[in-house]
Amino acid sequence: MISIESTQASHHLSKFQLDIQILCMTTEFITLDLPQPTDPGQLIPLITKALEKYGTPLRWAITELPGPGQIRVEAVVTVIHPQSISQ
Repeated sequence: MISIESTQASHHLSKFQLDIQILCMTTEFITLDLPQPTDPGQLIPLITKALEKYGTPLRWAITELPGPGQIRVEAVVTVIHPQSISQ
């Protein structure tokens, strides 16, 4: 919170308070192991939903099949970290 004080002509003191919030954005590289769905039509929604737990997916790729019924996904996600400034 930032306080600004000003004196008016009548010597009345006014106080204004401003709440300032800054949004910091980072990009992160993540790797996930997920179960391979039996229905191929569910693959993209499964991956997207899993990635959204970490941020907003920018790009992703299936990079490996580590075991039967498993897929490995590597992705870049954007994460927004709100920060407040107070004084």
